[in-house]
Amino acid sequence: MEVTATGHGRTWSGERFIDTAIGERLAYRGRETVQDGEWRCTAIALADPVTGLAAEVALRTCPGAGFLRSRVRLVNEGRVPLRLESVWSLALGGLADGALDGLTLHWADNDWLAECRWRRSPFRDAAHGRLTVFLARPGTAVLLRLDGRAPLPGRED
Repeated sequence: MEVTATGHGRTWSGERFIDTAIGERLAYRGRETVQDGEWRCTAIALADPVTGLAAEVALRTCPGAGFLRSRVRLVNEGRVPLRLESVWSLALGGLADGALDGLTLHWADNDWLAECRWRRSPFRDAAHGRLTVFLARPGTAVLLRLDGRAPLPGRED
């Protein structure tokens, strides 16, 4: 998970919102998984000991449906106000045994003149040079970060 806030930068000087200082410091507090009807819900609790920022990453899925929803909730438990600039977390699973070739990446440039101009391209072509992919275990989890764009990876049938 990555969080940027005024006065808390990144550990590198590029434009991508990765390796954030707050994200680096987030410590695991615990997790809870519950069944809610068809939904399986896992909440992961994290906290930054420097700022007092607490995060809850909620992951929801319907087993066998082939998708995962991700939501982040932040609470400032510290004494000093924080001005958040960006929050990022997305996890996807079930990517055809870890193969990325069957995926199509849909994205929109996120600047003033290009809002809602969606594009699509095969994942490998669209991601080259702009995307960071982390595999937790082959075929089980992928984390996506796309420089300056709003990514929406998916499989087209």
